[in-house]
Amino acid sequence: MLTAALFDQPVPVASARDGRAVIALEDGEKKASMTLERPYGGREITMDDVRAALSEKGVSFGIDHEAIEEALSRKTYGSHLTVARFEEPTHGTDAVVEYLFKTHLTIHPKEMEGQKIDYRELESVVSVQKGTPLARKTPATKGENGSTVTGKPLLAKPGKDARLVAGKGTKLSEDGIELRAEIDGQPILRDRTVSVEPVLDVRGDIDYCTGNINFAGSVRVSGNVISGFCLKATEHIHIDGMVEDAFIEAGGDVLIRGGMQGRQKGTVKAGREVNALFIEQASVEAGGSIIASETLHSNLVAGQQIIITSGKGHICGGTSAARNLIRANVIGSESGVSTELAVGFEPKEKARLERLKKERAERTAALE
Repeated sequence: MLTAALFDQPVPVASARDGRAVIALEDGEKKASMTLERPYGGREITMDDVRAALSEKGVSFGIDHEAIEEALSRKTYGSHLTVARFEEPTHGTDAVVEYLFKTHLTIHPKEMEGQKIDYRELESVVSVQKGTPLARKTPATKGENGSTVTGKPLLAKPGKDARLVAGKGTKLSEDGIELRAEIDGQPILRDRTVSVEPVLDVRGDIDYCTGNINFAGSVRVSGNVISGFCLKATEHIHIDGMVEDAFIEAGGDVLIRGGMQGRQKGTVKAGREVNALFIEQASVEAGGSIIASETLHSNLVAGQQIIITSGKGHICGGTSAARNLIRANVIGSESGVSTELAVGFEPKEKARLERLKKERAERTAALE
């Protein structure tokens, strides 16, 4: 109340107040809110006022300038507006190891043209050659830190590492990222360790259970190779049983303990030596020697020599050609079966020469 003493004198009863921006930190400094207070007789709130208020609270990160400008232009007094948000940390990703070969085999017959199915092609064995990549690692990442609205770091969790473990017959790259085969063979994964086995052991026969086999390395078969099947290896092939009219091919040696009954269809090819108990009605080609106790009605081609001296040591029927030597205990038969021998030339080169002569004759005829 005014007293009589104040009559006829100016008395201040109200004062002008400028507009004000009130900043509050929330949720552990993960966001900042702004409330605009209306001016009373004073000046309007400016962007500089808001900046000063933010700075006073230490807000320096994640500021939404567009939202502030819109609030100032619309004069949204009394409203609770979020004007700054924190940045989530980006946690690191774990390392991932990718195996580049089939670790689990699902055996399916091969589908051929004309809706036919080849039950001999099962792809039951995986093999790799030296230098083949077997596994590759994508390294873990550290992640990126986040930040509160006041600039305090929110730490990211780094990803977990994963090791590439090199087993027998493999080699890890210097950077630890890639694992490669050091030898030809079968890649095997056991407890995250990758190894390469140079010898494939087939316990039993090569038949419809195994399908045809094409292996980078050596193959040992404890049983037989059944009619119509194919066995290939880049190194050696060791067969404890017999070989029927099948196809055998090795980059190194071929050993057939039980002999071969080719039935005029069976074929054996070896980069080096072929050694068999006997060879009957088959075609055999070796870069080095062919050794057996008996050959019957077969076609033999050896880059070095043919030795038929153990047991009967009998060459009966067919043709035998070697570059250096043919040795046998008995050649031919009393029944007059035609048995042809040829020594002193390279059989492969002679075959190539005959093929070239034939091609030349055909081209000459075509030109005429």
